[in-house]
Amino acid sequence: MSRHESNMLWLRDNIEHLSECYDQLNWTSEEGMIQLLIDQMLTDLENCKQICQLIQKKAMKSDRGLCSKAYA
Repeated sequence: MSRHESNMLWLRDNIEHLSECYDQLNWTSEEGMIQLLIDQMLTDLENCKQICQLIQKKAMKSDRGLCSKAYA
């Protein structure tokens, strides 16, 4: 599996977990559970941000490579 495929799977898994936490947050009223879910959601969001930044960094490197080849 390529690094890109791995990143995309990790991103999908985090988004799915974020969605599951959101669903649970909608029906729970227990303060401790609400805090736990919010903490998990914030962690998922931070993970998603890091994955997207990795993907973006890789895309920018690829674009620069294509541009330098076009002017060579």
